[in-house]
Amino acid sequence: MPYPVGRVCEVKRRYWLWLTQATGAAGPIVFACWERGHGMCRFGWVGKSPVVCAAAAVACSALLGSAAASAAQPSLGWAAVARLVGPADRGGGTDFGNAVAVSSDGSTMVVGAQFAHSLAGAAYVYKNLDGSWTRQAVLRAADTAADDQFGYSVAISGDGSTIAVGAPGRHDYTGVAYLFADDGSRWAQTSELSASDSVPNSSFGQAVAVSGSGSEVVVGESYEPKAHGGAAFVYSDPGGSWKLVARLTDPNPEEGNFSEVALSSDGSEIVVATFVGGPLGGGDAHAFTGHRRTWTADGTIEASDTSYYDGFGASLALSADGSRIAIGAPQHHASNDLGAVYVFDHRGDGWDQIAEFAPTRPLGEAQADFGWSVGMSADGSLVVGGTTNNESRARAWAYTARHSAFHQSRVVAPRDSKSGPEGMSLAVSADGSNVYLGSDDAAHGRGAVYVMNRTVSQP
Repeated sequence: MPYPVGRVCEVKRRYWLWLTQATGAAGPIVFACWERGHGMCRFGWVGKSPVVCAAAAVACSALLGSAAASAAQPSLGWAAVARLVGPADRGGGTDFGNAVAVSSDGSTMVVGAQFAHSLAGAAYVYKNLDGSWTRQAVLRAADTAADDQFGYSVAISGDGSTIAVGAPGRHDYTGVAYLFADDGSRWAQTSELSASDSVPNSSFGQAVAVSGSGSEVVVGESYEPKAHGGAAFVYSDPGGSWKLVARLTDPNPEEGNFSEVALSSDGSEIVVATFVGGPLGGGDAHAFTGHRRTWTADGTIEASDTSYYDGFGASLALSADGSRIAIGAPQHHASNDLGAVYVFDHRGDGWDQIAEFAPTRPLGEAQADFGWSVGMSADGSLVVGGTTNNESRARAWAYTARHSAFHQSRVVAPRDSKSGPEGMSLAVSADGSNVYLGSDDAAHGRGAVYVMNRTVSQP
């Protein structure tokens, strides 16, 4: 059985093995091994086929026993392996890359371009064919019009067969969300979702989430008239017909509006963030647990040190099992407005803050807004925070969990990856081996998505 990528196993109680990249039966596997308590020792290639832990242990032990072994720390880096450029548009900039989502199996990517096609918007679907990303389809709603912002938000199921696209600008920002399905030969629109009591500026569809199976969808709305705050609408697809099964509202409606939604892979945990709210005005998030029509509150999530207008809740990411969440606060005052990302674990009947991230080196911009976007691997072992106002290139910071601690690395896209004032979007592959950086002002204004692969280099 191939050893899982991005995981650590114990080898003979003394040695540990870390696999950072697998390219399948035809390619090598990069590994790093070290003696517990003495730091990283050596890196190498193991064969031309997937490796099991026992086989790697032999190589690891041999390296540790060699005279060349040292206690140097590894250089964990990220290299661009693909660049997807947005289409030229007669109407000007398309904002291609303003949103990006990737299926759990890594085979399908959807990219939002909210200003494409004369500001009506579009979403672009790409397939990963033998390591090469190829455009498969352009998604547009049957009734889109200028200023709909179709593609403002995107989400995709685990197997890549269902896509949700938000169009919060539709009907004077009343908002709509659209669902598309891949029948094996083409993508087709299967449903148009909206809230019956939405009003102008409700922005239904500003956030969307899809379960792993594609049978549950959550749509966020910034303002819900009945609740006087935000709301999240839960839809289920029993037998091929989408039905609204639940409406989740902010328990503190006067404190802010919902901004982001996240859904666990099995559809049993929903987290909704409030951009400005909480006791100190710094924002908070609310978790709900349940299934279909039955949902109960599962705790309020608040950071330990936020202050007014920190923007806590501007972005969020949830692990596949719903037990770990990352939340961005891009205007966090305690870090000189450079921003922060917080990580919480679900323990018992509440959520405990286990980490707060802020880059340890200058980002190069006066207003970096770290935490503008966040992403997470399926098991929660990799957390990535994105920035905005990148005058030179898109960049993010990645934090990898090892031995009960997180280790930082920088993810920097090529020089033509400049992002605009709307900031960059990002997604993380389920196994944590790739980060997808969406930069809406890259490639001379056409926008682009950069696929960044995690690498390990010799110390």
